[in-house]
Amino acid sequence: MDRFTFPAFTNVWVVLSIFAAEVVLFHLLLVLWLKIGKRAWKIVDYIWLSLAALGIFGAAGQARQLVATNTVASSSQRTQISYMQLLSFVDQYSQEGPVCRAFVRRQFSPPPAQFQRAQKDYDSVCHWFWDVQRKLPRLADLYPDFKEVDPKSLPSEPDVPETELREILRGFHNQVGLYNADAKES
Repeated sequence: MDRFTFPAFTNVWVVLSIFAAEVVLFHLLLVLWLKIGKRAWKIVDYIWLSLAALGIFGAAGQARQLVATNTVASSSQRTQISYMQLLSFVDQYSQEGPVCRAFVRRQFSPPPAQFQRAQKDYDSVCHWFWDVQRKLPRLADLYPDFKEVDPKSLPSEPDVPETELREILRGFHNQVGLYNADAKES
């Protein structure tokens, strides 16, 4: 049997054929041969209604299984995407760019002490992102059992007064929180 073909009972025409055959069979049996009376028809009504209710319960159970299967798959994908965004965030700030950069002193630069302090703050945050990048497991190491990232397991965050750097660090923690929420659900 080809693993991508559906069983015969899932084909609409097969199901309709079986239904038509049962209608003809029950008509021959109950109407023409047994000629059942009013009371017997009431009993038949209760029997078919009970069987129909059983079919509805079975269909509802199958629907729950399908929804659960799809929910697990989409939850795993959402968690994987969330972790990829976290890694991308860390990769972005651990490379030359908004945080990892060397300032060039110009005529409108702040005084030397303030300038040096700003460069030192940016350098410390850059090194911190490098350390975090090395500490975070790669996606292949996590899949398929996504575990939460414990912020305490990461290197201690540098204390920087620069508002822009504080916002970047807050963004990192928000990204960790989003991933952890998705990992908890999957």
